[in-house]
Amino acid sequence: MSRRWDCCKISLQAPPLDYSFRGISFIQDLLTEKPRAGPKAIKRSPGGKLLTQAVRLNNNTINELTDFAATMEQLLEYPEELSWLDLSFNDLPTIDPVWLAGYRGRVD
Repeated sequence: MSRRWDCCKISLQAPPLDYSFRGISFIQDLLTEKPRAGPKAIKRSPGGKLLTQAVRLNNNTINELTDFAATMEQLLEYPEELSWLDLSFNDLPTIDPVWLAGYRGRVD
């Protein structure tokens, strides 16, 4: 079994990277802010990046998603595998349609 597949399996089972209630205003702040500790630690790749597919950014003061992709590339080993993102209760004035691709629910 390849090393990439092993890391992907770990990230599928990992808890979310939790930055909720941190007073974060800018996505770049994730690089210096410590995530909340959970009951289960998130594993790191040999390169030191986090192995998870979910990120909680809820209950902050984020008002734009500038540099989101670049920041995720610095934090996550497989940013392209990100499958769950919680941006609820922030100050985002709009949601770009690209974020809603494939979403079939209701957006208010």
